[in-house]
Amino acid sequence: MKKRLLATVLAAGLVLSMTACGSSQTQSTAAAETTKAAASSEAATTKGSEAAGTEAAASTWKPTTTVSIVVPAGAGGNTDLSARVFAEYAKRMTGADFIVVNANGAAGSVAANQVRSAAADGHTFLYGHNLVNVANIAGVTDYNYTAFKLGPTFALDPAQQFYANPGEI
Repeated sequence: MKKRLLATVLAAGLVLSMTACGSSQTQSTAAAETTKAAASSEAATTKGSEAAGTEAAASTWKPTTTVSIVVPAGAGGNTDLSARVFAEYAKRMTGADFIVVNANGAAGSVAANQVRSAAADGHTFLYGHNLVNVANIAGVTDYNYTAFKLGPTFALDPAQQFYANPGEI
């Protein structure tokens, strides 16, 4: 039961944090209060772990088409499973379709390159961790995390992050 509650709270915080990626600067009082409540709940649930990122005010970002969550791992593993759980909760919360796209290989750079080359429309995200920096240090890529707009943390580990094409913000 605790795990399900934690997953729900984290998914809620993530979806609310993702709304900060919209292009509109307008924010409603209700959205700001919802974001504050989610941040407070997540902070209590995660015992003070990196909840500050969810305190960002929500904007009017709403998915207008299917959202692709690109996973730098094959289907069936832990990363794939957690991305699919997130996609399920995100769909419930937003009403939009969230799909998981597996793109493993080359130390995560196959998935990273797919997100970097995606349309800057706010509908393609890399579901990753510090793989972007590892690939750079290993010489597989010529870019690191600064090539992306960092999104919210979706797990207790602050290295777990959504990465988006910088043009998507």
